[in-house]
Amino acid sequence: MTSSSRSVLVPLAMGALVAACSSSSSGAPDDTSDASTDAASVVDASGRMDTGATDAASDAGPTDSRVAETEAAAAPTCGPPPNRFTLLSGADAGLVRDNMTGLVWMNDSVGGQQTSEQTQSLAAAYCAGRGMRLPTEDESLALAAAYASCAFGQWGTWTSTDVGTTGDAWVVDYMGDSSPQLADNFPSAVLCVRASGG
Repeated sequence: MTSSSRSVLVPLAMGALVAACSSSSSGAPDDTSDASTDAASVVDASGRMDTGATDAASDAGPTDSRVAETEAAAAPTCGPPPNRFTLLSGADAGLVRDNMTGLVWMNDSVGGQQTSEQTQSLAAAYCAGRGMRLPTEDESLALAAAYASCAFGQWGTWTSTDVGTTGDAWVVDYMGDSSPQLADNFPSAVLCVRASGG
């Protein structure tokens, strides 16, 4: 085929494509309307041009990074805009990540019943056993200010913040109430926290 005949065929093919696209977008019934494409539809979800060709890597299934991206995208979020909290799963089930601070919290507090006193030191030991720590008073108050029942129970917690008076420490709850309590005698609950990567 000569170069002049190729230059004639290309405009003819383009004209046929334009005509097919315009007739299917005009609302006229067309058996090929599902098969017609525009420039945007030949770009796949990752932004690569879809040539219709496959290679061994794509035939092998999703890569680990694509699976991780899909799982991360599927994690439920809730709370004040823009979806402040992410509910974690797997090994982190029962934990909630605060997307604003990066801190990871238990989704509900533990202890605090009159029958099983949980002092501040016992609460700190409980958190350490989970690879976590007591929150500070400021961290607890910030969490209470953004409280979302979709992520947390009605929690209360010892904090690591001493009142300044010998033997007292701050206890905070989900409503933002903060009160000084005897660190070695008051039966309060605990809501442990850790850094996001921890």
